[in-house]
Amino acid sequence: MAGWAITDKVTGCENELLCDGKLLAKGVVQSVDFPKARLRLLSESDQSLIDVPIGFVVKLRNAPLDSFCKIINDKVFLIGGDRKGFRATLYGIGTEYCVVAVHGQARITVKCQDVVTRYGMRLNGVMLGTSDLISLCDLRRRSYLTSPPRRCITPPPDRVPSASSISTRTDSSVLWTSWGANPEDNNTTDTNTAEGPSSSVDPSSSTSDPWTVDAQDTQDTVDARAEKEDNGPLSWLMSKEFASQLLSYHALLKVSLKFNGGGGKLHRRFVSTACPDPFCGADGPAPEGFVAVFCSSSNKGATLQHYHIPAGDLCPVPPRRKNQLCLILDGEFRGQIRTVSKCNVKLSIAELVVEDSDAPSITLRFDQICLVERFMMS
Repeated sequence: MAGWAITDKVTGCENELLCDGKLLAKGVVQSVDFPKARLRLLSESDQSLIDVPIGFVVKLRNAPLDSFCKIINDKVFLIGGDRKGFRATLYGIGTEYCVVAVHGQARITVKCQDVVTRYGMRLNGVMLGTSDLISLCDLRRRSYLTSPPRRCITPPPDRVPSASSISTRTDSSVLWTSWGANPEDNNTTDTNTAEGPSSSVDPSSSTSDPWTVDAQDTQDTVDARAEKEDNGPLSWLMSKEFASQLLSYHALLKVSLKFNGGGGKLHRRFVSTACPDPFCGADGPAPEGFVAVFCSSSNKGATLQHYHIPAGDLCPVPPRRKNQLCLILDGEFRGQIRTVSKCNVKLSIAELVVEDSDAPSITLRFDQICLVERFMMS
């Protein structure tokens, strides 16, 4: 490999990884470590990051801009410069600069490295790191207008009596005024309404004070929290336990029959979680307790369709053949993504390749794993 060199050691260049004259991989340079004479490539074939010595690669050309042409007039995010933190629309792109416009403002020219797509790639071809991807997910969610939180139920306003009902109190008026009644009123008698229902109020059936927290309120809170946390087989997803893994992988999920009153056209279909944020897709942030997913339409053209589906209506998809990737949900290797070496559909078990372990593989049940696919920028 001696004598090979990169003519332009900068990120955003497309290079080939060669060994003994054979092409092993081709991709875009993500970072260069000059002291160690190594660089990282984003593989063109499977989007994996490859760390190799600089002498093992040769530059082909600057990163092509064709892949960004399809996002012209699409939304991008500014992560540098004076407008950092804003969402904008992309109108043009060049080698070093691009033209964007923040909503309601004039078009401006900014550096490509300061603009990132919704899936986490700078417009110079470099992917964001893990910490920057997490920041991007937060920026995307905050860039959408969210509906105001639900207000707690408050007592209705006091009813203003009409002229015809000043002298006569009905059962309905008693119920309205009971919201602000003093507990001591139960021991007093209204001479004008001695024969009315207020003269024989049952304390056990009277309306409680809405401004104080009682045992029933506490139980309601506990029940609501339990219902909220009951996400079925997707508790690992809703707790964001494996959030870092799902920044660059889609989890494949199966839609339940109970979704949308019978599953509809998505019943028995596999859907994929959005990347890099499973809770914020192309249609914006998913409501609380929902997951942002997508799948190809069954119509001609196979365009992508995006949905927000309740977590309780989704379950993990198991593998079906070897060489597929699975996220391990349970056991010693919990949170790791491994390759399937053997798959037994009848027994609902699969063997996964494990590196840096005494055993070459481990056997897990289907309910302990979830099929995933590496995120491919299309």
